[in-house]
Amino acid sequence: KRANIGIAMGQRGTEVAKEAADVVLADDNFETILRAVEGGRTIYSNITKFVHMMFSHNLGEVLVIFTAIAAGWPLPLLPLQILWMNLVTDVFPALALAVEPPSKDIMSQPPLSADTTLLSKPFVVLIGWQAVMLATIVLSAYMWALDVYGPSPHSRTIALFALVAVQLGRERGAFEGDRD
Repeated sequence: KRANIGIAMGQRGTEVAKEAADVVLADDNFETILRAVEGGRTIYSNITKFVHMMFSHNLGEVLVIFTAIAAGWPLPLLPLQILWMNLVTDVFPALALAVEPPSKDIMSQPPLSADTTLLSKPFVVLIGWQAVMLATIVLSAYMWALDVYGPSPHSRTIALFALVAVQLGRERGAFEGDRD
């Protein structure tokens, strides 16, 4: 009665138990429950990584454009450059996250509370901090390029490659840290 979920055996369990249960094991093997929990935790972990990556990258891009406009500088990126960059830095890493294997210690972690939210305050602060750092690096490169080359396609190209580099570098560092 105190359990959060009721489980019944699908092959040997009674019909009453199957009707009352939340989960019915088709193969009567409790190992199936462990594999299902591991799969669910892996999916949640990959979704968290995806949200982290997408929010920090896209907020960083918005900050770069907004800051340049607010400072009265020429646009650091053209719309076509933004589209190309999002294709390279968002689509392929997101596809890789979809097939990311579980970490070695995923089953040793305690279960999440029912009150846990994906966008907790510390998680949002981390995303904001990383977005500001990405934008700062890119804007520094863009300011240098404006000083050296003036408002030219060359300066925008430097801003584009700086943004791609910091985004891909952040992904590599984040994922390498997850594998430890």
